[in-house]
Amino acid sequence: YKNKDYTTALEHLDTVASRIKFYAEIQLIVGDIYYNRDNFSSAVSYFDKAFEYGLLSRKTEYYTRLKRATCNYKTSNYKEAIEDLKKVRKYNPRNFKSIVLMAAINLKQDNDREALRYLILAHRYRPKSNSLLLKIGNLYYKKKDHRYLTYYQKLYTRTKDTNPVPNKYLV
Repeated sequence: YKNKDYTTALEHLDTVASRIKFYAEIQLIVGDIYYNRDNFSSAVSYFDKAFEYGLLSRKTEYYTRLKRATCNYKTSNYKEAIEDLKKVRKYNPRNFKSIVLMAAINLKQDNDREALRYLILAHRYRPKSNSLLLKIGNLYYKKKDHRYLTYYQKLYTRTKDTNPVPNKYLV
């Protein structure tokens, strides 16, 4: 694991984790490896065991909950993701990733009002984000709310002088 040979590490650590379930540090490491490999359902399983059997520091719990929320979002387990994100936001209400993830979950659940609330909050913390301007503008447009014009105008003003097509594609 320390040599970054995650395939070999996973072979060995997965065996240890399955035999000694209460070894929370191993559960976290295996969960991280699966998380980094985008195997989200396996990662959740190991993160769950780490929470069940381990006494995690506040910092470790914070980051593990954020990762588990991401995994649950990616596997469409929104209720579980929201539970973790609420706890993450208790520790750090300004955590950008948790705010954007809450917006994404609400969008997936067609809860545009809550999604918009989270996107506006995220925009407060990252005012230079063009993608947030676009998403907020799109939601206002969908609601037939004239405020979409403000966001589209800001986006246009920021991007009007940039060439959206790389030079290598221009003839």
